[in-house]
Amino acid sequence: MKTLLFFMIPFLLISCTQDHDFSVPEALGTEENEMLNTLLEQFNSKEVELISFNQIRQLYNGRQASQIDGQLATKGYVVSSDEWGNFYKEIYLQDDASLPSQGIKVVIDRKALHNKFNIGREVYINLSGLYVGEVNTGDGVVGIGGGSDDDELTAISEGQGVNHILRSQTTEDVAETILPLAEITDEKIGMFVTLRSVHFLKEDLGHPLVASKDWYDTKREINQCAADTITTFLLETSRFADFSGMPIPAEGVSIRGIITKTYNGSDLVVALNRYEDIDSDTSSCMDE
Repeated sequence: MKTLLFFMIPFLLISCTQDHDFSVPEALGTEENEMLNTLLEQFNSKEVELISFNQIRQLYNGRQASQIDGQLATKGYVVSSDEWGNFYKEIYLQDDASLPSQGIKVVIDRKALHNKFNIGREVYINLSGLYVGEVNTGDGVVGIGGGSDDDELTAISEGQGVNHILRSQTTEDVAETILPLAEITDEKIGMFVTLRSVHFLKEDLGHPLVASKDWYDTKREINQCAADTITTFLLETSRFADFSGMPIPAEGVSIRGIITKTYNGSDLVVALNRYEDIDSDTSSCMDE
C-alpha cells in the first residue's frame, strides 16, 4: 500500500544485544551465498550486531529519513506478496514465522518481488548505509529504505538490494496469528494476522472491494463483536489489485492480511495478499 533521542541509541543497542549461534546456509547462488556466509560469521564474531525491528524504529527521529550508522543488521520472514497487485515495490517482514511480536516495511525499487522474496522466506538485511524513515512523512509506518528525498524515505535500489538484502535457504510456513480487532495497535504494523468472525457493512455486501469512484484504493469497514461491544476496523484494497473487482461476501468471515496504515497515516488498516485470504467463518454480530 501502499522517538527517541538519537544520542542514546548506541547504549540501547548494546544493552539489548543477545548471543546467537548462526549457521551457514546451503547454496542460494554463489555471490549471495558468500555475502550471507560472511554476514553470519560477523554475527558470531560480534563484528556486526543483530537488532530488532523496534530498535530500528528507534533510530528514526520522527522528522526526516536518516542514514543508519554502525555495523548493524536485522532478520525477518516475508509475510507480504505483490503477486496479486495489492502491494507495490515493498515487502513486509515479521520477526518470527510462528510467534511474531513485531514487523517492518522494506521499500525496494523492483517489481515482481514475490519471485525473489516468497512468503515465509528468511531474510537478513545488512543495515549499514541504508536509511530509516517514513515514505510519506507522518504516515506512522517507519520502514527501511535506500535513501532520502525531501526528508522522506526512498526505495532500496537494485544495486543496493544485491548487497544489503540477503536470503537464506529457509522458507518457513507462516502460522496464523489470531488477533481481536480491539488489540490491533501501531505496534502490530507489518505483522500478518488473522481476524476471526468479522463482517462487512450490510450496505457494502455484494459490491466490489474497490468502489468505482475511487482512483487508488478503497477502505471497507469491518466489524467484530465481543462482550456486547462492536469493534470497527478497515480493510484497504488497491485498485491495482487483481481482485479489486471481487465481491464483498455476505456472511461472517475471517480475514488474513498485513497490518499497515492508510497513505496519510490517519487509520490502521489490514491489507490482503490475495482474495482467497477471505474465508467463511462463524456468524458474526451482523445477524444479532
